[in-house]
Amino acid sequence: MDKKISAYICTGCGIGEALDIEALTEVVTGEMSTDCKTHEALCGAAGREMIKGDMDNDGVNTVVVGACSPRVM
Repeated sequence: MDKKISAYICTGCGIGEALDIEALTEVVTGEMSTDCKTHEALCGAAGREMIKGDMDNDGVNTVVVGACSPRVM
């Protein structure tokens, strides 16, 4: 089975203010040729549902998450 990778960057918990999210997204989509989405709370129900929806509907089978530590949320 081929890998279908998608990256997800959380912008909550101060991450969006501390990092240049647009630049990170451009690196992922441009240099790494991988889909990349952002969400304000990947740890919340809506964020998890977005990832699950991509897995169920778009065939994503490899997930890369950039977010805060599980110890934070």
